Amino acid sequence: MRSKSYCIEINPIPWQRARCRGKQFWDNQVKDKVSYGLIMQQQHGKEPLFKGPLRLDIVFYIRSPKARSKHASLWHTTWPDFDNFLKFICDAMNKVIIVDDKYICSGSFDCKYDPNPRTELTLTELE
Repeated sequence: MRSKSYCIEINPIPWQRARCRGKQFWDNQVKDKVSYGLIMQQQHGKEPLFKGPLRLDIVFYIRSPKARSKHASLWHTTWPDFDNFLKFICDAMNKVIIVDDKYICSGSFDCKYDPNPRTELTLTELE
């Protein structure tokens, strides 16, 4: 069973719906997804892509808002929602470190405030 951890030291980016003008669709996050993909690819090295059933454990560390009190929760509970962060990272991983995000069938996630924004994830092949 293979497992690998990655750390993307960029402020987590939420997924945004593709835009439409007439019959033309475009994804204005392509550059961000490529940046994330390049960082993950460098950390992945020349190892084969993950495939088959996968577990994804992920923690999004979001920069604390300036208005946040010292006694407030460490948990991120405002917009953007965790699922938008998750959709973005899954799109960025596709064909970069995993064959397809459809293979992710288990996992855990956390969204926390931290002065050092980043995304930490671990992929594990399941038997």
